[in-house]
Amino acid sequence: RETLARHSGLADFAFAIQGLGSGAITLDGSAELKWQWLPKVARGEAIAAFALSEPDAGSDVAAMQCAARDDGDAYVLDGEKTWNTGVHVASHDMIMARTSGKAGDGHGITAFLVPTRAAK
Repeated sequence: RETLARHSGLADFAFAIQGLGSGAITLDGSAELKWQWLPKVARGEAIAAFALSEPDAGSDVAAMQCAARDDGDAYVLDGEKTWNTGVHVASHDMIMARTSGKAGDGHGITAFLVPTRAAK
């Protein structure tokens, strides 16, 4: 990253966001998600976005209010994000949302992979 940043701040930024938007898949994603997304990310065919910050919480994960509820076959995300980095060109968005606990504690945060309109 230091070499990238020395030559191009934008290249370093893009590299970092790819890591943020794909790291959760690598660490805890299902085998299906890994198979579907990680090879595309590695080849540069899929671009990741990352949504953590919120209007009232900033980037303080413990203060996050965006919530996700299980609706049977899917989760419904309810909340607002700011600075959704790279979403205008991304094929998937990694959105952080609270699945348990309450704002003020740092527990119960889950990463949700949401394909965007750019997904192929």
